[in-house]
Amino acid sequence: MNKQQPEEPTYQSAWTELQKIVNDLQGGSVGIDDLTVKIDRAAELVRFCRERLRSTEDAVGRLGQ
Repeated sequence: MNKQQPEEPTYQSAWTELQKIVNDLQGGSVGIDDLTVKIDRAAELVRFCRERLRSTEDAVGRLGQ
């Protein structure tokens, strides 16, 4: 059986999703039942984006060595 692993999101796709969540939260279009889910997802996306940026900064730093 050939199980495909889900593709890791790109920085851009994670950032776009995060912006949408923030806009939804600011616009008041998130119901109370979905609020925790949206906040948890936003936290995951922030962690992912930070890690990608950190990794990129490290790679750029190695170029100067």
